[in-house]
Amino acid sequence: MMDSETKRQTAINTLKDFFLRFSPEKSKAILWECVTIMASDSFAKQPESKRYELLTFYVYLLELLEAAHEIQAKKKM
Repeated sequence: MMDSETKRQTAINTLKDFFLRFSPEKSKAILWECVTIMASDSFAKQPESKRYELLTFYVYLLELLEAAHEIQAKKKM
């Protein structure tokens, strides 16, 4: 089990990693692309590199959300 300082540092590192990997413009573009591909049901038809990028973004976005929640929880303490 991680102590609270380790959790906080992990959350901060996750945020840094996300923002280094995905610029705001790139994030918006990929997120919109996810929505349009899912709405059109064409994910399986995408090239492997595009599917990889979308899934990687999804994983990083989940980690970003968890990190943001961890940081917010610490602020409320």
